Amino acid sequence: MSDFDSRLTLVETALKENTDLTRDTADKTAKLATDITAMLEVFDTLQAGFKVLAALGNLAKWLAPIVTLGAAIWAIAHGKMPRWEE
Repeated sequence: MSDFDSRLTLVETALKENTDLTRDTADKTAKLATDITAMLEVFDTLQAGFKVLAALGNLAKWLAPIVTLGAAIWAIAHGKMPRWEE
């Protein structure tokens, strides 16, 4: 085998190894993109959930004084505290 043939064989081997590594990298990149997309969907869902919780918190912030005032008026009108176990 000549020097040229041995060098050509080395180049072909290196090229094949490089091609295999490139395919592996492409597969891993595609899987990573899929995983990132799934994570972004989870984050979007969590963000929507936190918006709902914020809305409920704002509702409670406005509703709590109204309920407290109603309970105070009821207590003054009846002369006693309301009994919740009835």
